[in-house]
Amino acid sequence: MALSSADRRGIICLVVGGIGFSSSDALTKLSIVSLPFGEVLALRGLFSSILFLALLTARGQLPDLKVAATRAVVVRTLFDFTGTITFVLAISNARLGDSTAIVLSSPIFMTLLAVVIYGEKVRWHRWSAIVLGIAGVALITKPQPDSFSYWTLLAAAAAICSAGRDLVTRSIAMHVNSLAVAFCATALIAVFGAALSTVRGDWVAMDSTLLLVLAATGVCYALGMTLNVQAFRGAVTVSLVSPFRYVMLVWSMLFAFGLFGETPDVFTVAGSAVIIASGLYVLRREMILGRTLTATALER
Repeated sequence: MALSSADRRGIICLVVGGIGFSSSDALTKLSIVSLPFGEVLALRGLFSSILFLALLTARGQLPDLKVAATRAVVVRTLFDFTGTITFVLAISNARLGDSTAIVLSSPIFMTLLAVVIYGEKVRWHRWSAIVLGIAGVALITKPQPDSFSYWTLLAAAAAICSAGRDLVTRSIAMHVNSLAVAFCATALIAVFGAALSTVRGDWVAMDSTLLLVLAATGVCYALGMTLNVQAFRGAVTVSLVSPFRYVMLVWSMLFAFGLFGETPDVFTVAGSAVIIASGLYVLRREMILGRTLTATALER
């Protein structure tokens, strides 16, 4: 059966959006080599926020920013903020491909959090997927004393924060503007980064090349976010389109190899395969139960 135009658009948006997210992560890792952590966060958040504001202004939707005062958006923003901080710390000190693979385990942790927080009933098949997904994360963190990196644990923390963000997103009404919600997180990250560099007194003057790299980092992130939102608009077959979110891992590993010389080892490949298989199963069960992962439509 031929793909519908909506499904075709959704797949293209997820694939290209994955390039946006992966590019942003790779450029962030590249920037931190030359600039302080806080300054990178501040400028990445600033450029993303400017683009979101521009889009909201062009659509006449600036009044939608009032959602920032709602409890659900505040909690979601805090989860997103914490997840971003931990993930940027992870990719700054650990392998980009490994960190990305671990973060893509968030649907698995989302199901686990639903059990812990809401007492959701989970039968053995989803428990199996959760256990396997966590085993995949453990594989990528390199269960050997001579190759274990504690920084990959921050990637796992980012995955848990992403899961919390996704869980809270379920409680945000469908009519709430996605771009306004996304702006809240990027603006908070920009403010935090600026405050951190100011307190530490480590602002560094940069040349035009570094400024362009950071501008591209923010724009690529905003592009990825916008395309992920568009991917699930309209009469989209979610079960068909959602799996293409994992294409992002391919882009990340390509950037990791091209920019940082990272070659996936057997632990990364095996762990990634387990995470993807478990994540796809969890997504399938969520859709069977009638609870489409709304945050998949908002962010990675």
